[in-house]
Amino acid sequence: MKKISSLALTIILFFVLGIVPCFAAKRVVAVEPLQNVAGTEGARSLPVLREHIVTAVAGSAAYRVKTSTEAAAQYILTATVTDFSVYDSKSDKAKVRSLIKKAFGNANTDDSSAVGNEEREKAAKELKEISDNPTSSKITVDVNFADDKGSIIFADTFTGDKAGATEEKAIYNACRDLATQIAVEMDASLNAAPQQTEEAADTDEDDDAVAPPKVVTPAAAAAPAPKNFRGTIGDMSDDIVYIDKGTASGLKVGDTLAVLRENGDVVINGEIVGKKEQVIGKVTVVEVLDKYSVGKISDSTAEIKKGDIVKRAAR
Repeated sequence: MKKISSLALTIILFFVLGIVPCFAAKRVVAVEPLQNVAGTEGARSLPVLREHIVTAVAGSAAYRVKTSTEAAAQYILTATVTDFSVYDSKSDKAKVRSLIKKAFGNANTDDSSAVGNEEREKAAKELKEISDNPTSSKITVDVNFADDKGSIIFADTFTGDKAGATEEKAIYNACRDLATQIAVEMDASLNAAPQQTEEAADTDEDDDAVAPPKVVTPAAAAAPAPKNFRGTIGDMSDDIVYIDKGTASGLKVGDTLAVLRENGDVVINGEIVGKKEQVIGKVTVVEVLDKYSVGKISDSTAEIKKGDIVKRAAR
């Protein structure tokens, strides 16, 4: 029998002893405390949503959740519940009609809008879920995914709209759907072929772990501010306001934000599901720092105060 080479023997020992080199370490993500601006009912979704997001990130092939003992994370995921409702599953006639069309092979009334078998099956399954379950929950979440330098990887709005046998089950299903969507977007952003610097591309083949790619971002092409940005005025000085969102929010100097004040409850079917908001002014961002931003009041119809909301102004 030929002698086994030392290299082959080493490889065999790695597998026998369960010592397998780690060629691509998972990227560490900090799931920041989730926020809610959808009223007291919306707060019900926060612990469930966090549980599902953590599970979805942990199940990713590319990411893992930062542990409490780790000093830092490579990426930060923040999410804000902006809309929440629980309703009769069959009451959303537009949704049911759309699902019926898809289940029969047409996304629209136009016969040329045929859908594939996979989408038809998915629509038929969802119709059955609505038929079998009396309650649905619709939850909308604004998500920011940024690296540790504050550059936005993506900022988008996701909506989970699922049925369940009870309100709790409907909320559970909607949050699970949201977490799945977010995890898919995270993976897609990683697989979007980011350009690497020459230094990042020239890694040592003998290294146990491959460092995350360094994205080359021209200074003039910094990540765009999220279209659904929302923050709070935490402090003021004359016509200067201090906003509780910093570089990770995607804000840029020159951005215009609308100032809103909560003005009564939104009541649907006898339940408080949110807060009415009145636009009372505008601020222009003049400085963006690590943990907060500075804005200057450019217009107002009422006295702007601490605690007022700021969000992306309509274009």
